[in-house]
Amino acid sequence: MGKYIVEGALLTDIPAGSIVYIYGLGNFSIAKKLYASFIQDKLLEIKDIQKRLKGEPTTLEICRQAHQDYLHNPSRSNQEKLRIAYENVPNHQKIYIGDMDTKDIEVRMIIYGEQEIENWSHYVLAKKKGETLPTIKFPKPNDS
Repeated sequence: MGKYIVEGALLTDIPAGSIVYIYGLGNFSIAKKLYASFIQDKLLEIKDIQKRLKGEPTTLEICRQAHQDYLHNPSRSNQEKLRIAYENVPNHQKIYIGDMDTKDIEVRMIIYGEQEIENWSHYVLAKKKGETLPTIKFPKPNDS
């Protein structure tokens, strides 16, 4: 697969104006680029699919478990395990760590600091509308 990436045959970011040919099916042109994932993130996702097929935990499942471990025992050690697990998840899948509303914001706040809430869509919208700002509560490391 690495060969196809180097040769430019396997892409995740196709420039506008490009023509895509699919053997036996046809072709189409890219009018406008709306969203693309980095190729390295897609490769991580493929590795996760292979893990799932083998019955092994994916990076997303490992991160969710590390999050639960931290919540049950909020230590610096579990915070570091959560950081490592979170940073191994493909970027385009990190939003699935939490629920539909909070996405990965609580995990980011635990790892990188409470200021991460300012990047949360609910917070941004409430601030823009002049409404009461939402909060997310989580335990601080008990061995600080």
